Amino acid sequence: MKKIVLVLFMISLMLTAFTAAAYAEDVALFDFVQNATYEADLNDTYATTADAGYAATGGARASEAYLRVSVNGTDWRKLEWSAYDGLTGDEYQNPDMTQAGANGEVPIFDASSNHVWNNPYIEIFAVTTGYENITFSAMLGGSNKGPRDYVLSYSLDGVTYTQVSANSYRISENKVMERAFRSVALPAEAANASALYIRIQSVSGYAISGELLSTYPSSGHGAVNHAALCGTAIGAGATEPTEPAEEWSGVAAFEFERTLSTEESLNDTYNTTADEGYAATGGENASSARLFASVDGETYRKLEWSYTDAMTDPNQYKDENGDLVGINGGAPAMDPSQTVAWGTPFFMVKVSTLGYEDITFSALLGGSKKGPANYKLQYSLDGVNFTDVAGALYSITTNKRLQSAFSNTPLPDEVANQENVYIRMIISDNITIAGAVLSSYPNSGQAAINNVYIGGSKISGLIIEEVDVTNGISVTFSNNSEESNVSIIAALYENDALTDVTVLPIEITSGRQTHLVSSDSTDGKSVKILIWKSMDTMMPIAQSFTDK
Repeated sequence: MKKIVLVLFMISLMLTAFTAAAYAEDVALFDFVQNATYEADLNDTYATTADAGYAATGGARASEAYLRVSVNGTDWRKLEWSAYDGLTGDEYQNPDMTQAGANGEVPIFDASSNHVWNNPYIEIFAVTTGYENITFSAMLGGSNKGPRDYVLSYSLDGVTYTQVSANSYRISENKVMERAFRSVALPAEAANASALYIRIQSVSGYAISGELLSTYPSSGHGAVNHAALCGTAIGAGATEPTEPAEEWSGVAAFEFERTLSTEESLNDTYNTTADEGYAATGGENASSARLFASVDGETYRKLEWSYTDAMTDPNQYKDENGDLVGINGGAPAMDPSQTVAWGTPFFMVKVSTLGYEDITFSALLGGSKKGPANYKLQYSLDGVNFTDVAGALYSITTNKRLQSAFSNTPLPDEVANQENVYIRMIISDNITIAGAVLSSYPNSGQAAINNVYIGGSKISGLIIEEVDVTNGISVTFSNNSEESNVSIIAALYENDALTDVTVLPIEITSGRQTHLVSSDSTDGKSVKILIWKSMDTMMPIAQSFTDK
């Protein structure tokens, strides 16, 4: 019987080994490229018309897919190249500020006297038959007078559209192609469909400049490129294996993420208050670690999400690659008010480094033009007296861009293995990101922070952290060794003469722990603590001396 079970088990392993993995595939791609600089529009490049739509350039079902645009919500509009021979001024950039295309050219749709702005949209038709787990991606852009706000919706009949939950996008910069939608998961009914319409609909009626589109009804343009529908082949087996998220294994980490675009502040997201501080999201010593923020340098200020759906003028932040951070560019930020003006603003972390040495610090910082530009790094062991970390200075150079201000910056040895360490990023002068004086705008501007990491190396062995003789003798130590059985020896001295010895053989665990060695009073005597591997070997592991 056992042999039969073994054979069946081996067969099942073989079947599993030879099952094809169902990796995500390109269903339809729209990567438009200008072939020659004299081509004025995509009608030239791809030998088509606006009404017929622009055929997909790749993907398993490219032959059935096409893309069309409408400026007035009624008629189809042709896509033109933003830059070609004889036309300058409409060159586009990528999110990292490199030039788009060969000469800054991207596909654009513009308004005119015959095609005025009125509910413009971009529409893609595709067939997803044979595919499931459908996702959608696209890059969007526009000129200052072009549409700013978009939502993503889908339809199975081209008539009735349903918005894809929590997927809206606001273009933040003039003539920059932004990654508006990135692998957005579409509802299950988009799978295996004989007809699927994806619509990127302009909403709000505002232009990128912040003015109403109706102010310039026949001016400006929008841009689209690199749209992609992807999915997994139905019945192809297991899905593509993904790497598990790497958990921060250092001292403490603060990686703040908003779960809903309606959350206005970190108080909502993490159910806390500014005075309590924001708890660490990871790390070995995360349980007691907190992050605080202050606008005036005296009181703590709550961190708000820089972007929410309810905002009419949001602060969308980007990372160093030019991509929006979080949900629609929402970053944790503090700002002044009429009652709390800029003073000496700072961000501060309180953390325990017990069990760690070689402590390092990393953080992303950002801000708006009227926010502080220049920071320095400080540390303290009491939260009152701070010392500058030598050479740890940073200047924010770009508006609303989270930048790597401090990256594995080494902290002094004295912060190692401490119960409380305070690390503070405080302004080093009164200059704003725009180069003005901070006090010129005492109630305006913003400072942002995220991805704070306190790293270190685990101290090997066993470290005695505290000997308490208030009520008997208690010993607190961190065990980062492989020891599980030790003997704690407490020796009492009076006038340098040994008077008493207590031996406590115990089993210990890894990590920080406290053990009562003796409940007897020390009567003002000096105490020496020794920890040995065992009474048999008498091999010392750690020792500590406490004067009376």
